[in-house]
Amino acid sequence: MPADSDSEYRLERAIASVMRRKRGDAVVAVRAAAGLSEGEANSWCIGQVYIRTRSGGSTDLSTIAHRLQVPTAVLRPSFQSAREAGLIVGDDDHLELTGRGRDHVRRFVASLTEWLADELADWGDPDDEQLRAALGRLAQRFVDADPDSEQARERAEALFGG
Repeated sequence: MPADSDSEYRLERAIASVMRRKRGDAVVAVRAAAGLSEGEANSWCIGQVYIRTRSGGSTDLSTIAHRLQVPTAVLRPSFQSAREAGLIVGDDDHLELTGRGRDHVRRFVASLTEWLADELADWGDPDDEQLRAALGRLAQRFVDADPDSEQARERAEALFGG
């Protein structure tokens, strides 16, 4: 794989295409390969807190609900479950990932990188260090996107189910 930015842009477009095409199957496969047993709702809550924390956005429950256009009361039970599972801490005004929640994200990104390497094997040798590095950067960027951008909403839908 060429090392230029155009090549990385094309790789990112290919990743987006694969994620749209595989959608829910991708998340199931990635979570299973990572050995993540926290459950879909807990994973989704972790994802919401993570992407907002990384982008400097608000992690309060009412803001998350507002952005998703659902009542806060609809999300509260899921976030409470994630708290009880030890994945997030804080009250509804400020949520943070615990060490276990951060580990969940690290494992998810590593598994996503591996899954993408398999899905995009035609980009080069899956053991190619340059390809793995690009896939790792793009998987992390895919997960880290600003939650308030349209592109990030599409990425979050693909990864965390909406």
